Amino acid sequence: MGGPGKQPIPKAWQGKSHQELVAAVFEYTRDTIAAFRDAGVLPDMVQIGNEIVNGMLWPDGKLPDNWDNFAQLIYAGVNGVDAGRGNNPRPKIMIHIDRGADLKRTKEFFDKINSYDIPYDIIGQSYYRGGMAA
Repeated sequence: MGGPGKQPIPKAWQGKSHQELVAAVFEYTRDTIAAFRDAGVLPDMVQIGNEIVNGMLWPDGKLPDNWDNFAQLIYAGVNGVDAGRGNNPRPKIMIHIDRGADLKRTKEFFDKINSYDIPYDIIGQSYYRGGMAA
């Protein structure tokens, strides 16, 4: 997946409705986690998306315009982790953004995430010295 400036829908998922994208995120995550579980290498932590301060799966989950869609996509990823883990403890859930040097923007983003009661355990940050990544 791309960074904050590039979050397109994968080619295989293009043309799907929002609800179809939610289902695809859930199923992909569930199946991936189940494959790790079945191989005996269930991860300790799963990051839902990468540098998602501007959303993901654009245009459906692009921020700031589509917070409701974005929150449903994140929930689908978390629920997929739960569905794929079987009877094992749930891996910790990370929400990862790229504002390591920007407390104000980080707080705004996580205040909004928290307003949707999205369950996560860890905040992940990328820090780019001297500016944003391309």
